[in-house]
Amino acid sequence: MKNLFDQIEDYKRESSNIVTNINTEEVASFVNLILEAYENEATVFACGNGGNAAGVQNLVVDMNMHP
Repeated sequence: MKNLFDQIEDYKRESSNIVTNINTEEVASFVNLILEAYENEATVFACGNGGNAAGVQNLVVDMNMHP
């Protein structure tokens, strides 16, 4: 079994790899869709399951706090 230090290092490495591999064009496209919906006073539905639900809740709160 890995010790705590190794587990933390694995988590940091995996998280870094995920962020590094996110497609910037796709993120920009998503942001533009959200901004367009906001400007048109459209409704954006967001959902998640399990831990993803918490992430979606945080996104929705952030979007409502910083329009």
